[in-house]
Amino acid sequence: MPGHSIMCELIRFAPSPALRQAFARFGAGIMGSAVCIFIAAVMAAAPVQAQTVTMSEARTVVIEELTLTKLKDMDFGYVLTNGAGGTVRMTATRNNSCIPSANLGHSGVCQYAEFAGYGESGRQVRVKLPGGNKLTLTGPGADIQLSDMVVDGTPEMRLTGQGKGFVKYRIDAPNGAFAFRIGGTITINPGQLPGVYEAPFEVRIEYD
Repeated sequence: MPGHSIMCELIRFAPSPALRQAFARFGAGIMGSAVCIFIAAVMAAAPVQAQTVTMSEARTVVIEELTLTKLKDMDFGYVLTNGAGGTVRMTATRNNSCIPSANLGHSGVCQYAEFAGYGESGRQVRVKLPGGNKLTLTGPGADIQLSDMVVDGTPEMRLTGQGKGFVKYRIDAPNGAFAFRIGGTITINPGQLPGVYEAPFEVRIEYD
């Protein structure tokens, strides 16, 4: 089954006046000692030329029947803290959001995990999450807990039931293709040390 990871990095920083203004919407109490950030590559600007040609990659994913494919990893983006603990809840709806508790701020990307599958239309499929719907993210400081993992299916899936550790859907798409998203809540400890915190996890599907 495809693997999946969650990643963020906490770094200490002294915010410049520009940064303070940029993050003013989080409130004065939020600007503090740490920021949680997902690192991404940055492309350098190319010299100006008389003529340029830009190449773009085209790709597609072919999914076999009764299989599951990971489309996106989960990314909580930037979490800002003044040393106090708190939570950030990531919804799994299509227009999702990351909602911080009172002592935290959030900025940057907020990306749910997303998977796609292919089965027979009208068939039941169980989405199985890690035990207890929770994970432990490890890094240089105290472990960060991810809990209350939630699943949201696309319109091609109809929710028919759920139990401990699984959510059950019926595939409504005539062609059998479906997708679903996963969110959850991370708990930041008071005085969380800066660094990278991550946890791989496995999602399984079972067809009835």
